[in-house]
Amino acid sequence: MGQVDLESILRLRPENLTQEQKDDIFEQLSDLQDEPEGLEVEGLVNLFAIAKEIMLYKGQQVETLLGELEVLTPAQGTTEDREELVKVTRQAEQLVEELQQKEKELLNEKQQVEKLLKEVSDLQKDKNELRREIILIQNEAQSGALQTSLEDEPTENVPLLKDTIQSKNKHILQLLSDIEVLEKENQMLNTKLNAARREIADATTVQTKLSGENISLREANYQFQEKITTLEERNAGLTTQVSELVAEKNKKDAHLDQLIDDLEERIVKW
Repeated sequence: MGQVDLESILRLRPENLTQEQKDDIFEQLSDLQDEPEGLEVEGLVNLFAIAKEIMLYKGQQVETLLGELEVLTPAQGTTEDREELVKVTRQAEQLVEELQQKEKELLNEKQQVEKLLKEVSDLQKDKNELRREIILIQNEAQSGALQTSLEDEPTENVPLLKDTIQSKNKHILQLLSDIEVLEKENQMLNTKLNAARREIADATTVQTKLSGENISLREANYQFQEKITTLEERNAGLTTQVSELVAEKNKKDAHLDQLIDDLEERIVKW
């Protein structure tokens, strides 16, 4: 408990006290256990005035501190940060949904490409098979049996030989027609395949973009949560600090009020 220097206090004027002097006198008078003895009326009156000035100052000080505490939360943007956090979270959820949808579309496109590639491969096999068949027929046509001169054949075999040759020629023409159809189908499938590949490339680009945006939003979400947590901890700390200060002030105010009442009573008696 500190020493109360009443002589130094009484030399001061209430209206000229600095904040530092008021705080110091407040602590000294709060530590004063008994009424000051041996003071003349003038000293009592001056001490009474100083005590009232300090009480007024401390009241204003607490009101200011409470006002700053009330303003602190909105000033720090906690409400706005929470709203922004909700907004960012919703955007992240929406991006995740879009990303999942794009992944499904990309998977479907890849499956379509695989299907088209198989169809192209099958068509190519069919076309190659037809070409081999044509070659076999052409080789057969060039063999000795078909190259035998009609003049060398017996008369009764000529019509049969002509029918055979015509049948082979028709077969070749049909095979060539089938190859042409297959080539057109192959061309159409290649066109679809190229379009599907472009769609896959576009979907991959969009997927990459959405993934990047999703990562950015998640980082922003984390930062907002960290900021809100910090502000809430700071706010809780300040609230506790103010509560402790108010409790301490009330305790000292009660002691100082009693001192003022005693001084006022003594002044009245004089």
